[in-house]
Amino acid sequence: MFEFQESSESSHTNSRFENLRKYQDLNYGVENFNPRPFDLSTMTLEKDMTAAAEKMAEHSHNVWAKKVFNDLATKGGNMPIPLVPWDLLTDFERRKDRFRAAEILKFLQYHGYRVC
Repeated sequence: MFEFQESSESSHTNSRFENLRKYQDLNYGVENFNPRPFDLSTMTLEKDMTAAAEKMAEHSHNVWAKKVFNDLATKGGNMPIPLVPWDLLTDFERRKDRFRAAEILKFLQYHGYRVC
């Protein structure tokens, strides 16, 4: 027989639902959400910031891989996906991490911050 305990992750999910219910009670729900991010599509990163974006993307991949590895180890599960080092990923596989890192640095650059 299995025993289930509420994890901190599920309590975090419950608090998200509680927040959603509060917004719904205020008549402010998903239907009123209209994301308006800054349009950074025409912006290019400075050369040194491009190198920083690549380092951030690699770090992001390593953080994700470590989390997956630890989650699987604590649950005693098998490895359903192969965890691959950054250097062995294809450009297609690196795309998402690179995009997110570049968007963060573009946002900072747009607002006058500089990452050295």
